[in-house]
Amino acid sequence: MRGRVAFFLLLACVLAAHADWTAKGVFQYTDREINSSGQFNGTSLKPIREADVQVVDANTLSVLGQGITSATGYFEVGATDASTRDVTVVVLSSSDNSADLHISVKDPTSGNALYSMAAGTVSSHDPNTDHDFGTTVAPQASAGNPVAMAFSIYDNLLIGADFIKARTGSRPSPAQALSALWARTAGQSG
Repeated sequence: MRGRVAFFLLLACVLAAHADWTAKGVFQYTDREINSSGQFNGTSLKPIREADVQVVDANTLSVLGQGITSATGYFEVGATDASTRDVTVVVLSSSDNSADLHISVKDPTSGNALYSMAAGTVSSHDPNTDHDFGTTVAPQASAGNPVAMAFSIYDNLLIGADFIKARTGSRPSPAQALSALWARTAGQSG
């Protein structure tokens, strides 16, 4: 009998020390609008659609939870955590967390690393408290910030995958994954 009581006390302690919380928000990028003549025609905000999202420890980068953005760029991701720590949410130029979408945009000048963008960091986050990270926007691409362009390319790959689905009934399989290598070169604008 004592063994069972000790087991249930230990189980209660383990469960009490384990907290779960939810991170939510929206990711967008600034897209360059091009007119029918191929000329720059201003910018607009677009959602980062169906892209991988990770809740991470801002210092160690350990992943606490993962999911995917919606068609509007919205995410709501559960995090498993029991520690007070600095946390952030990162969107990646990949779709590994999607069951039927297999696309990515990688930087060949960085060992084919995925592009990413982080929401603001929440310092000393209480693991018992949900957090709304609000809207995070990748600004217009510049020499120092190619992230918006990478997500524009990602969105075009998504359009391509959806076109294939409209024609064949399904998006490309993992063996047929759509991937792009892209890097800004010196002197390149926008």
